[in-house]
Amino acid sequence: MAQAKDTGASGSSAAPAPAVQARADGTVATASQPAQTYRVVTYKTKDKKKRRYSKNLKTMQEFERGFARAGDRVADAVAKGMERYRERSKESARKRKDGALVDFVSNLGKAAGKTARIASRAPNDFLKRANSKRVSKQVRDSVKVLMPPIFR
Repeated sequence: MAQAKDTGASGSSAAPAPAVQARADGTVATASQPAQTYRVVTYKTKDKKKRRYSKNLKTMQEFERGFARAGDRVADAVAKGMERYRERSKESARKRKDGALVDFVSNLGKAAGKTARIASRAPNDFLKRANSKRVSKQVRDSVKVLMPPIFR
């Protein structure tokens, strides 16, 4: 007499995925395995050091940093604009015969637009550094020195 194997209602012999429980005490338990512990690792990052300035040179150094950031932004804008031009020119050349020359003006216009969009933020980079109480006071004092006594 042969015995029939019962495979369940679905007919498949695969076991269902065990449920995972995360506990508040730092353990993880599943139905098929006993509780396992895990360790949480936290990394401490170093705080940035504060910039230090001589008393009378702080404003000049802040101007310099703003000017350098603005210059960096303009250089980045030119690089991205040239990249846009090269990509579009290459695509035009693939599309048709003499495509890069035919689409030269269009490609150049798109690249110039990209450059202008990015470079337009450069004055803001510079002026963010210049817009402070200390700078305003120095500008007022400089204007007073240059003005004749009648207008003071």
